[in-house]
Amino acid sequence: MALFWEFFTFELKFRFKSLSTYVYFLVWFTFSFLSVASESFGTIGNSSGKVLLNSPFANAFNNFGAALFGIIVIAAIFGTSILRDFQRDTYQILFTQPISKFSYLGGRWAGSFVTTVFAFSGMMLGTFLGTFAPWADHTRIGPNHLWSYLQPFLSVLVVQIFFLGSLFFAVSALSRKIFIVYLQGVALFMLYVIGLTVFSATRSLERFWSGIFDPIGLVLFDHVTRYWTVIEKNTLFVTWSPALSGGVFLYNRLLWISAGLVALGTVWALFPMSVEALTTRSQGRRESEDAGPGGGSARPFAHHRWPTPRASSLYPCH
Repeated sequence: MALFWEFFTFELKFRFKSLSTYVYFLVWFTFSFLSVASESFGTIGNSSGKVLLNSPFANAFNNFGAALFGIIVIAAIFGTSILRDFQRDTYQILFTQPISKFSYLGGRWAGSFVTTVFAFSGMMLGTFLGTFAPWADHTRIGPNHLWSYLQPFLSVLVVQIFFLGSLFFAVSALSRKIFIVYLQGVALFMLYVIGLTVFSATRSLERFWSGIFDPIGLVLFDHVTRYWTVIEKNTLFVTWSPALSGGVFLYNRLLWISAGLVALGTVWALFPMSVEALTTRSQGRRESEDAGPGGGSARPFAHHRWPTPRASSLYPCH
């Protein structure tokens, strides 16, 4: 457990020293702030003038939007957590130590998860502070209740971070290639947008199963709230109750949480914790990348200055 904690805290320290973490937070803060402070910004602000901009409905809708456009952010955070070890060749020292999969994979994953949740928590803070903007339309702003912010965030974004983050983490750990890390996020985003466009064009009346299998949740949210009145939108929560729209939200959340667990189980089973296995799998790729004009190595192992093998100092200082 001590090594798990070292990997976990190292990942957090590394991420919270990175400017990108705060840029992600600021992006979601700004988006949610403007969704409340500006009546002409966002889908809810431009729709019915009677739906409260900080209602559970509005918060859930904005969170689903962030889940879609945040796919690439989730891929960038989770995908690079393990990839750094192979970009810098620190795995050749790392896996000579008695490190368990739980310590290494679990610490890296947990640090990435907490970092991503922090980045997306800008959604809650931005919405809350937006309600105090003096130029906002306060006739469309209701009382601030913590659960109105926290419940949609936990039910929508945290579940999406768990599922997508676990998927991206597994693909990155098993492929260990930088272009796949970023390609997977872009590919999923494009495929979902295309699928959503095709689904909307068909004008299908079947939304129960499409809602369950919706990996992001826009079709799911539309199915659950399609016939809600303004009063219901201002007061009701999208809950995990089996009674809500036949339990479609509950089944969707359970399905994609299970998919995330399967991804974690897959990387646990297939990721090799030995230098020999990792070196053998990547030898061909590394030789083609590192070979110089005369066939020699362009990045000889001996020319690197290696850090100590403690988990708290795995990388050179930046």
